[in-house]
Amino acid sequence: MNDPVSRAVSGKGGAKPLKLYKIKSEPALDPTGQTRALMGYHAPTLDDYLRISLLEALDLDMRDAEFFIDLTFFCNLKCNYCAVSSKERIALDWKQSLIPIKAMSLMGVRSAGLGGGEPGIYQHTPKVLQDLRDLKIETTVFTNGIWAKSQRKLETFMRARPRGFMVSYKAFNEDDYKKLTGVPVPTSVMKQALGNFSRRFQQGEFQDFKVNHVVTSLSVKNLSEMLWLMDLPSPPTMILTMVEPHSLSAIEIYPDPRALIKSFSSLLPALDKSAITYIFDSFPLCLLGERWGKSLDVNRFIDRRTRIYFRPRPDGDQILIHKGYQRLIQYGYLKECDSCAKRAVCPGIHKRAMKYYKNGVLTPFQH
Repeated sequence: MNDPVSRAVSGKGGAKPLKLYKIKSEPALDPTGQTRALMGYHAPTLDDYLRISLLEALDLDMRDAEFFIDLTFFCNLKCNYCAVSSKERIALDWKQSLIPIKAMSLMGVRSAGLGGGEPGIYQHTPKVLQDLRDLKIETTVFTNGIWAKSQRKLETFMRARPRGFMVSYKAFNEDDYKKLTGVPVPTSVMKQALGNFSRRFQQGEFQDFKVNHVVTSLSVKNLSEMLWLMDLPSPPTMILTMVEPHSLSAIEIYPDPRALIKSFSSLLPALDKSAITYIFDSFPLCLLGERWGKSLDVNRFIDRRTRIYFRPRPDGDQILIHKGYQRLIQYGYLKECDSCAKRAVCPGIHKRAMKYYKNGVLTPFQH
């Protein structure tokens, strides 16, 4: 037990134990399974996983696997739909986590996403990016992007050559930013930050530039505000994501589908004529109409790649291993969806928001 791998996993040598888990082999936990419509809908919890050793983890199929690494469970925003609510600056023990990451990279893992919390305010993120680059792991940073208003701060990230950035664009004015995140972020700050990302992207300093807007009741009537992204030096891919409130107290930020359909009627034709590529995440397909093929969730039902999720915890960091998109378990069908021709590929309706869909707002696809 004197080798560094054993010390990291067991917690010997003063380190808190690094705990590894894999999802249980139960049909009810398979988001691609035929019985999904009959499930009790919930996101997997730790009770849905089994504790395993690092050797058992390395025996899993790592071909096309991806790391998702939460560097910190702290964020400078307090979005009322987000599960990251800790006031403590809990950070991943990177030195300890790097041991299984090195081992798994030897098994073929070549892709990673860095998130949190907010990796842009974590002082060691550039080093983490460089360590992953040295292992030939291509990394995308998931961020609110506010910090990139500073060219100097962005430069420290660019030296580590990340593959790309996924920037979350929360709201379109200062008041809505404050209502959603608790922080009044001026529109000019986000435009400056996104402009800095775009110029670096135009210069070829990273390969992938996406802007993700989580659609809420605050922004649903103003989605056309996003069209200014066309004026950036190099426009990003736009991802429109349906909000997933983590508690019933936040359900009112879920957009009324009637307002969303009305907003889409002007936004989407304008995007079709633009140079911006756009895709959808977590929307029921019947809400997208003829554009249902642009849904990320369509492919997720057949995506069986291994996901390796690192997350910091005060009592010892965790590594959770599963296949496919386990979060799709949160979705459920309406009775009206029974005859839908797209049922096999549709993520359905978020259970917490079903009340908005009870009055015939959506018409399922017919055979």
